[in-house]
Amino acid sequence: MKRLKIKFCLLTLMVIVLSSCAKKESITEPKNGMTINGAFHPFETLWIHDENMDNNVASDIGFRFFNISDSEIQSGLEKTGVTQLYFDILDTSLKQKMYSEVLDYKLEVNGKLENLKYTNGTVLLFDEDLKLHASSTTVSIEKISGDQIELNFSFVRKDGQTYSGYYKGKFVKRD
Repeated sequence: MKRLKIKFCLLTLMVIVLSSCAKKESITEPKNGMTINGAFHPFETLWIHDENMDNNVASDIGFRFFNISDSEIQSGLEKTGVTQLYFDILDTSLKQKMYSEVLDYKLEVNGKLENLKYTNGTVLLFDEDLKLHASSTTVSIEKISGDQIELNFSFVRKDGQTYSGYYKGKFVKRD
């Protein structure tokens, strides 16, 4: 009887160990985009460009996210319901780094894009509007390689509204 109990205990222990080993922790990677007022806004496209368009002197680096594909943008056709987030970082080259000061930014939702021009969006965050100004900004470039980037960002408006998001994937370099 004692042997039977020991075998049963060993068998139970083996089942517990094997079942705990068989379970894989499912870690879900964040999705590209941001949550705005409880609704998730995905980002399909990221354009990165040098802010200085006048000459070849490097300047701030601009980031422009869209919830539509680059081919939809480039088509020139009218597209509605477009979310656009723009910000720039005070640096002359892309590098793995955290930036705690972002001076230029603008977040718009439900806009229209036609012939590469964005109009009629509802502005939720804007560096030039005191009511929509951020009291805290952070952009953290986690990885950069070729045309691939991984970054996190967060903007906290003075009224406490937080806009934060994540992007990992390809970017399009725009001149």
